[in-house]
Amino acid sequence: MTATTTKNRLRIIYTVTTFLSLFMLFWILIIPATAFVGLESDYNLISAFHQKIGFNFREAQENVLIPPRLLDKYIGHTLVKMTHQLPTAIWSACVPLQFHPSIRRNYRSLHRYTGRLFAVSSYISMGGVFILLRRNLGFSRHLDLDLDLDLDLLPEEQKLHIIPILKMTMDEAQLLFLVGGWFLYTLTRSIYYARQKDFANHQRWMVRHVAGGIWVAVQRLLVGIIGASYGFLIGKVPVSGHVQGLVFGQSGVAAIIGCVLMGEYTIRLMNE
Repeated sequence: MTATTTKNRLRIIYTVTTFLSLFMLFWILIIPATAFVGLESDYNLISAFHQKIGFNFREAQENVLIPPRLLDKYIGHTLVKMTHQLPTAIWSACVPLQFHPSIRRNYRSLHRYTGRLFAVSSYISMGGVFILLRRNLGFSRHLDLDLDLDLDLLPEEQKLHIIPILKMTMDEAQLLFLVGGWFLYTLTRSIYYARQKDFANHQRWMVRHVAGGIWVAVQRLLVGIIGASYGFLIGKVPVSGHVQGLVFGQSGVAAIIGCVLMGEYTIRLMNE
């Protein structure tokens, strides 16, 4: 592979990563603005913007495959918003800045300061994950179990056909602790190498760290694409909580695996 090809592929990966980071920032702060759900009366700017563009939060929850209570499950949980959602927004905003080659090369002070903000937000956001799990705010607790229908009663063309590629043998909390542990470990290793002035390894472990966090955006996109495709082909029909959990959970597993593999591929390109 030529140096030009490698450089172009790395540029594409950076562009996609930037898009995913901005998507996550958009999701948390603008639409559906999950960090502000339940606080509409106190954040009239957000509400006014939603009204201006015709966005309705309740209608947004009609996606047949997204658990309707998933978007508003943090209502009344300000601590979770402050320790998980807002730090995640900061983390997402820092990702493009940390990996932009011109910023790293020409604005080293900015790179260091945003790096510190990036690291602190990572640690705090994982503390927020622990809090939300302690409060039973995982997605499996917010499925439409009232819609657990006997799918055999639906017409054949209205059934959601899924070929399970992966059967999860661990529950949601175990998976999040595993992924969260890797997320923090990669960050800690990256910080260690930065302090040792070993910037090559610092960057490699930072790539692994971002790959261990950006999967959340990929999962949301996958569920949205699957839901939109199903709604377009079949129409809006009730989908059981079991199927919602299957699609949401396995989209998450697929996103984790895909992002980790892409991170290792990126490191391989960087080493050439």
